[in-house]
Amino acid sequence: KTMMSIEQIREALQDRRVDMIAAYTGVSYSTVQAIRSGANRNPTAATVEALSGYLLRGEKATHEEKEA
Repeated sequence: KTMMSIEQIREALQDRRVDMIAAYTGVSYSTVQAIRSGANRNPTAATVEALSGYLLRGEKATHEEKEA
């Protein structure tokens, strides 16, 4: 499975609408914004997978929280 690095994701987010990405991936607006700005440099694996999948495919990526 191909995954983007957090740096690649941050770069790819620069010219994208945070609200649209949040809506399509299920990752919160504040988390997407923090990754884009560089404030969050250590997102969860599920967040990286959702954003990477969306950015690589350009389509809806499912973001599911792991059940306890």
